[in-house]
Amino acid sequence: MLLLTLSLSIASCTTIPDIDICVELEKDKRGHCIHAVSEKQFPVDNVSKFRKKQTWLQTKQNSLIIPSDSWAELKAYIISMCKKTNACDKHTTRWRETINTIDQYNSN
Repeated sequence: MLLLTLSLSIASCTTIPDIDICVELEKDKRGHCIHAVSEKQFPVDNVSKFRKKQTWLQTKQNSLIIPSDSWAELKAYIISMCKKTNACDKHTTRWRETINTIDQYNSN
């Protein structure tokens, strides 16, 4: 649902939402999140909780999981829509940096 909302927002040239995108770093123990637009990054584990409420395992259980190859297709769509519409052009650089950060954590 979150990704659908994100994709529709970009496709319709509305404001890009500053959603959290997270990557698991250690199975069921810890992850790393980044806000999509503001680029604020933060770890999530049993001490540093997601939105100060949920451990990484709780966050993961309440999340939509996207396989890496699907993420590659989604990020290509996001960037192409930003370029195509020019309506979110001012965010394109930030999106690329955010996507690169997510990819960096995802490849570890």
